[in-house]
Amino acid sequence: ISAVLALSSRGWLSYALHGKHLMTPLSYEALDFAATFGSEQCPEGLVAIAQNTLRILTVDRLGDLFNSSVIPLRYTARKMCPVAGDLLIIESDHNEYNEAERNALAALGPEAMAAQQNPSSGAGMELDGQAAPPPPPPPS
Repeated sequence: ISAVLALSSRGWLSYALHGKHLMTPLSYEALDFAATFGSEQCPEGLVAIAQNTLRILTVDRLGDLFNSSVIPLRYTARKMCPVAGDLLIIESDHNEYNEAERNALAALGPEAMAAQQNPSSGAGMELDGQAAPPPPPPPS
């Protein structure tokens, strides 16, 4: 198959398959330079430079409509929702504070941070105006 490789912030491959002209984005990091390449192990491939590294590539499964990219998440993904052609990912973690709450706790000092991170200690808690009893000792 004859094809044209266009290099920009993302590589694009333009080719004809089954009588249709297709333009497919490459699921690969940005390439700086590229040329055709052939060997016994890779009869139809590309040799390219990406970030000062020599790469040998082959394009498999032309015509498949699949593209992926890795996006690091800050928290655990909990749900995905398709919205207007985009994919929204809802993230959260158990017992995590958002940045504003973390900054407010940090301003109160390390004691407040420790009390918030371990709320089951019971230290300093009051019930109906009376001090809470200390937690029972661990079993021996």
